[in-house]
Amino acid sequence: MSQAPLFAYAGARLLVRHGQRPGAEDWQRLEGVGDFGHYLQIARDTGLERFVRHIGNAAGPHEVERALSGAWRRHVQEVAAWQPGPWRPALRWLAVASELPALSHLAEDRPMPDWMTDLPLTGTAMQHSGTSPLRALTQGAATPLFKDDRPAGDSLWQRALRHWHTLLPSRPRRFRTEVEGLASALEDYRQAVAAGSPNADAHLARILRRSLRQHSQEPAAAYAYLGLVALDLQRLRGELLVRRLLPVRAA
Repeated sequence: MSQAPLFAYAGARLLVRHGQRPGAEDWQRLEGVGDFGHYLQIARDTGLERFVRHIGNAAGPHEVERALSGAWRRHVQEVAAWQPGPWRPALRWLAVASELPALSHLAEDRPMPDWMTDLPLTGTAMQHSGTSPLRALTQGAATPLFKDDRPAGDSLWQRALRHWHTLLPSRPRRFRTEVEGLASALEDYRQAVAAGSPNADAHLARILRRSLRQHSQEPAAAYAYLGLVALDLQRLRGELLVRRLLPVRAA
């Protein structure tokens, strides 16, 4: 059976969700709000509602982190479910990759904040900390990140990206081209952020929007859409934490 109808169905849903994302006017309105609770109230009236619905007005920084992380994982799973079967595993890997900072923290045997116990991979490893957290990681969903056959000096990000490539279906090749192009754009973005580029977010967003528009009936559309959502969540996280931790600055 051709996958074209399934991609057309998924693409239509993605474009609807994309249209529900907060626009420039929404962000401008939110930026003018200094109070944490009021910010949340306004955010619930935008496309951000599905991501903030579990954040209470009295939530602390760890609760914000926990809620946004959980909302991201659920959204990745939802979007992956719209795709044809062969393309779901690679997309679902994005939920695992979102834990890379916490996994790196754990792998270095550094103290972990309590909120990380709610993360699927990190939390499971911490529950086995009486023996070896790192060993627990090698036996779970994060196994590809900690296998002994990895090249020396590889970062978790490099391992995650390499494993993601193995999850992509090999055919049709034309679908892989755009998806891999988006992966390259993400790597360029990471380097731009590390270099302190003030326009990195806007540049990546333009690439993702163009890909979503031009490849709406291909697997690349899901990656483009989720990339835009990730940028939204990154911005949302920053604004929420500023209002919770530095309310005078946000006012």
